[in-house]
Amino acid sequence: NMALQPEASSPTPPWYDLYSDDITFVVMVAFSSVLALAMRKHLRKRRYVFWKSETSVYPARFLLLLLVVLLVFGGLFNRIRGGWSPFHGHPGDLLRRMLMSSMTALLLYGLGGTPRLTALTVLLCYTGIIEGWGCYFGMARGMPPVPGAHTDCAGEPARRGMFDWFLGVPNEAWTHRQAWLRDFLGMSLRGLVWTGPWGIVTAAGGWGVVLPLSGVCMGLVYELGHDIPSHIPNFSQGTALAEFMWGVWLWWIVTLTLTGTRQFE
Repeated sequence: NMALQPEASSPTPPWYDLYSDDITFVVMVAFSSVLALAMRKHLRKRRYVFWKSETSVYPARFLLLLLVVLLVFGGLFNRIRGGWSPFHGHPGDLLRRMLMSSMTALLLYGLGGTPRLTALTVLLCYTGIIEGWGCYFGMARGMPPVPGAHTDCAGEPARRGMFDWFLGVPNEAWTHRQAWLRDFLGMSLRGLVWTGPWGIVTAAGGWGVVLPLSGVCMGLVYELGHDIPSHIPNFSQGTALAEFMWGVWLWWIVTLTLTGTRQFE
């Protein structure tokens, strides 16, 4: 009897499934741009938490140790965001993503960001996380050289990515190189989706363009995560290690952005 029932129609139109994340990204870019223009004067204020002048009063060794600890925590928080957590599904996804965006905002605040910039970081970093990842993070490492098996999406090869409409979706006719290039470009663009709208606001605050452009390195970071041998539980070679490395990279960029104009004593 079940086989005779008509197939249930999708609750959303096809165009929504294909373009919703891209529309969200465009909206967030516009929203960030308006905020950047409207709040530019407030965003350009400074809070010097660790130092009051151009020269730090803290020993270089202390600052180096602090940097290493911060970067490790950035990696851990993003690994939790990616799935290393007792939480699964909703509201687990919400909690993990909010944890990463909130801790990143806290880092920004601790390094001198204003309360308004910190609050915007929570919002914009979170929206940058939730938009569609597709299967780009697999970096075509699924089950090569089996044709068409270019994903490590845990049995979800039909999972949509926000750039599938122009990068395409691998099929039996694709070579492994084509699938890898598609994933590399997809992750690089996906990184810009994370850092772009948020970076517009930080750039308006006078922190430069390194942060908004840093997302383009996501493809390279994930490729390294798939290349570096690791058998550490929950941080093994592949997506798990890449998620940790991306958290380290992102927090390094935030730290560099907010302290790069200072000099250690």
